[in-house]
Amino acid sequence: MGKAKGKQRRQPTSQPNGPAQNNSGPLAELLLAQGFTLSSDASAEPIKEPNKERTASLDVVVRAQRWIVRISKKGRGGRVATLLSPRGLSEQDDLSSLALRIRKQIGCGASLEGTDIVVQGDQRQRLELWLLKQGARTVTQG
Repeated sequence: MGKAKGKQRRQPTSQPNGPAQNNSGPLAELLLAQGFTLSSDASAEPIKEPNKERTASLDVVVRAQRWIVRISKKGRGGRVATLLSPRGLSEQDDLSSLALRIRKQIGCGASLEGTDIVVQGDQRQRLELWLLKQGARTVTQG
């Protein structure tokens, strides 16, 4: 039988008052050499520029006269998919960026098939609420 090992204690690696806040070190020196300035204000937040893709996809949601949300099993091997069809949009409108936003914000797969956005699973209620929050005028479940 082997020796029973005792519980080892962790050795503290940082200072008790938190990490050092001095602006010296090899990384700071390299950044200063490249022309960066060090900020002493810890509360300064980076300036965010509006995302052009996000505003474009929001414009598509608002510009559509009506959105039709329905489910379909045809051609999908018996699996349910939610079809999102915009009415009253021109062909130049970019629905692929809207499909990407739906994919990220709803949390399920979404792709573009022709003029419809196909979302995996039965997401009718979630998509209807999401579209209304984004500024859609009329959402119809079909």
